[in-house]
Amino acid sequence: MYNSFSFYINTDITVDDNGETENLRFGNPNMNGCVLVATVFDDNGKVLYRSLGLEEGKEINSARFFEEISYGTHEVKVAVNAYDSKTHEKIATK
Repeated sequence: MYNSFSFYINTDITVDDNGETENLRFGNPNMNGCVLVATVFDDNGKVLYRSLGLEEGKEINSARFFEEISYGTHEVKVAVNAYDSKTHEKIATK
């Protein structure tokens, strides 16, 4: 069982006038050995986006948010859950 995992994500995202971002940069490094799911929140705790399971060595750059948010740059909060790639059991959260 994994006690820790690593990831990277841009927490200062720019939203275009279509409500999409091209600079999310959520990545799961090769060494993790687990699948990651990121949940992006606004400053009020509202869920803006939840990724699908991201295999190790992969990256998500663009995302369309669940709800419309204003054009411009936004600081967001992120929670990332790690799951065992074979059992799909939750391992940890950061």
